[in-house]
Amino acid sequence: MKGVRIIMRNPLVLCLSIVLILFLTSCAKKEEAPEKAAPDLQAQVDELQKELNAKNEQIQQLQTRNTELQKRTPIFWSVEKGDKHWDIAMNFLTEKAGMSEDEAKQILKDSYLFDQLVVGFQVGNYSDGEKYGGFIVQGDAKISPAKWKRIMAINAEAKRVVLRNERTLAEVDTLRVKAEYKDKMREMDKEYRVLQAKAEVLEKKANSYYTQAKEFESWLHSVYYLAGSRDSLKARGKTDLGAIGFKDVMENRIDLRENPVIELSAEDFNVPEIKKVSIIPKTLQVNVDYRVEIAAGGQSAKVNLLKKDKFQIARIMIVIN
Repeated sequence: MKGVRIIMRNPLVLCLSIVLILFLTSCAKKEEAPEKAAPDLQAQVDELQKELNAKNEQIQQLQTRNTELQKRTPIFWSVEKGDKHWDIAMNFLTEKAGMSEDEAKQILKDSYLFDQLVVGFQVGNYSDGEKYGGFIVQGDAKISPAKWKRIMAINAEAKRVVLRNERTLAEVDTLRVKAEYKDKMREMDKEYRVLQAKAEVLEKKANSYYTQAKEFESWLHSVYYLAGSRDSLKARGKTDLGAIGFKDVMENRIDLRENPVIELSAEDFNVPEIKKVSIIPKTLQVNVDYRVEIAAGGQSAKVNLLKKDKFQIARIMIVIN
């Protein structure tokens, strides 16, 4: 089994790293500073300890949220010759999700697995610890998963039809009875119509799977945002990214492959006019990572996402002043 190729960009990890570096640098500077006499040294030490405990708690919360986010983010496997969906799923659950082999087998027994994979397909794997989810996208393959599944289904049905025909012809050749031969042909015609109907049903199912895969792909290329005036966001307790969960932004997303522009209306946010728009996290730089265009009169504004890779699968908060 070959290594997993992870397709994932997570600004939250970058934010966490920056917070840790700044915090450790701050602590180092405080240790190097010469001691100064103070009227109440113990009070200062206690205050610094409170600040340190608060920082540690914030870091722990960020680490926890980052871990939860990574669990929900699909990990992709690029299919190579000889790969099987079962083996890919087992490898993901045991090596990436940290499950035992018995636990992984228990989960996979009720999971849908693609029968045959084509070199170039990409298998998306994710798990919440209780269930396994997997979907197939075309990747570098020359054929889509939906079309390949239709071909495999039709070929399987065709093989069964051929076998029936061979048995029928053998019986006809043995008995050499014209009447029986005609009866068999009529039966074959009925079977053919039944198979044709089944093939249509299979094609509909394949199209449904393909639609779901396209929707998953759209999620992976989207930015998720929560927008509002500073006062309304504060009233809801949404003062930083740490207070925003994916449930808050799932309905507000745009596919960055289509039109990477977020449109805002003063009327929608109950403000008389839009004077300023900013984005959290502050690591995103205006006119570098994004550009804001406010229409005359401030009744509408547009946020143009310039560097799409920084916004992909990211949560942001748009603050309107």
